[in-house]
Amino acid sequence: MKKSDITRIIKEEIVAILRNNLNEDFADPIAREIHKKLGARSSDQQKLFNAIAKKYDIAWDKVPAGSFQDITGDSTSAKTGLVFYMSDRRQKVGDSWNQSIDPGLLAVTLDGKTLYYGPSSNRGYGAAPADSFRGNKQRYKTSYAQGVTADKSSGTGVPLGQGVRGTLQFKKLTDLADKMYRFDLESYRGGTTAMKAQRVELKAGTKIYHDAKAYRQANINRYNTILSTRVTSKDSVDALVKDGMQIINDAIIKSMELIRMSKFGEPMAVVNDKDIKMSDLAYVMNKIFQAYEQYIYAMNNAAEAVKRYGDNADNYENRRMREMALSIKKIVTSLKAGKV
Repeated sequence: MKKSDITRIIKEEIVAILRNNLNEDFADPIAREIHKKLGARSSDQQKLFNAIAKKYDIAWDKVPAGSFQDITGDSTSAKTGLVFYMSDRRQKVGDSWNQSIDPGLLAVTLDGKTLYYGPSSNRGYGAAPADSFRGNKQRYKTSYAQGVTADKSSGTGVPLGQGVRGTLQFKKLTDLADKMYRFDLESYRGGTTAMKAQRVELKAGTKIYHDAKAYRQANINRYNTILSTRVTSKDSVDALVKDGMQIINDAIIKSMELIRMSKFGEPMAVVNDKDIKMSDLAYVMNKIFQAYEQYIYAMNNAAEAVKRYGDNADNYENRRMREMALSIKKIVTSLKAGKV
């Protein structure tokens, strides 16, 4: 065997080991896949997830399987939460020489807005984070590693992902992406504290594999906490949320009596005689709660606006209430049919 062949094999093995080490902290298979495809250099791969973790206080090693969901083709779901847009192929997207996209991450949006690398509140110069940069770590101008922002300015001109001109609009991204993955950001913000991480596990579903009754109680507690913020009387939306919560809780408790696994080793539950992954049920439960929180928030704001402005009150909050009520209704209706 030639010396050059031996050198090539050694390099390939080193790259493989590095990639495995980079992905070992991700329990979610989708997160590992995104992480692996971010960039050719390990520093590129570390940089993005470090920036997101720094901005939203996320402990990636405490994020379990099921926290990333495949929403490919669902532009409505992509309007909320943290969404990663992936390309599986190289394609031309404009007339300029640099208007082509490659396989990998196209962009990231939060609630439909493109995210950019942004400086921290401490502008100027500082010591570079050791886990984000290699080589000279003396002093650098605060930029990429400091966090992310949805506000593009002269200091935040570098978007997460490939940043190809003409592709960063929300509609364009949903059209171009071969895959779209949504991360349940609200459940994991503040995840670097032990108490928050424990609560996250209950929400996301890891605890349901060990204690279904604890998961059920966590759902009830969260429902009551949301309900306690209401300033007006109850209505039909409460009943919808209760229905959805009851279906999911009952399905999970029953499935724990005799655990069945899918061919991929995932614990399964049954709703309306249809098999559904437990992790999917936990995700749906969280979607219901998120919409319910927004519904009551809009309801409280609408009531306050009427008090202050009377008939001249802006009807935006009422529209938002209807949107969230319809969202909850659609989720629960699909759930009753055994679809998630």
